[in-house]
Amino acid sequence: MIRKPAVALLAALLLLPACEYFKSGPSTETGAQSTAALTADDQRQIDDAMHRAFTAPIGQQVNWANSASGNSGNIIAIKDGYSQQGAYCRDFQKTITAGNQTTKTNSDFCQMPDGSWKAVSK
Repeated sequence: MIRKPAVALLAALLLLPACEYFKSGPSTETGAQSTAALTADDQRQIDDAMHRAFTAPIGQQVNWANSASGNSGNIIAIKDGYSQQGAYCRDFQKTITAGNQTTKTNSDFCQMPDGSWKAVSK
C-alpha cells in the first residue's frame, strides 16, 4: 500500500516536466520587461499557476502574486484543439508584471500520453 506522502511526492515529480517545458518552451513576447527581475519564489508561483491553467476552463484567468517581491501575473488558456497526431493541445497567454513593466508571452502545449504537458512549436 502506498502512503499519502509518497503519493504526493509522486504526483509532484510527474508535474515537474511540465514546469520545465513551460520555462523553456516556444513563445512570442511583447514588452521590454526582463524575467531577470523574477525571484525563485516568483518562479514557483508561476509554475503553480501553470499547473492550474492546464486544467482551468478556456478563458479563465489563473492569477499569482508575490507580496515579498511585488511581482504578479496571470496565465490564461486562450484556445484548445488537437494536434495532427491527436494530442489535446492548448494555447496559453502568460502575463508577468515585475516593477513597472509587463511582459506577455504566448506558448502552445500538448498533453502527452503519460498526462504531462510539453511545449510545442506552432
